[in-house]
Amino acid sequence: MPHRAGAITVGTDAGRTVVRLRGDVDASLRDEASRALAVALTDGAPVLLDLGEVAFIDSTGIAFLIQCRRACEQTGQACTLRDVPESTRYVLGLLGLDELVGG
Repeated sequence: MPHRAGAITVGTDAGRTVVRLRGDVDASLRDEASRALAVALTDGAPVLLDLGEVAFIDSTGIAFLIQCRRACEQTGQACTLRDVPESTRYVLGLLGLDELVGG
């Protein structure tokens, strides 16, 4: 499988902080993920994790989703996932983390 360069960007939309994950979400994005999480927690707005353009996600990417959810819980911010690829849903289910996607 060819590697698709991944990216994590943060923006705002309708009063929410939107964290978009794209391409291969893996260990190469560790620093980018840390910066994105810091930005997402800054203004206290609800956080939306958009996974609609994720081609692949490894354990580092799954850990980022969990870390973001837990950090939002600690700061009282809502955190939801949108457009979760079926392969990612499957992995979250295997790990017993269905609640991350509302399942």
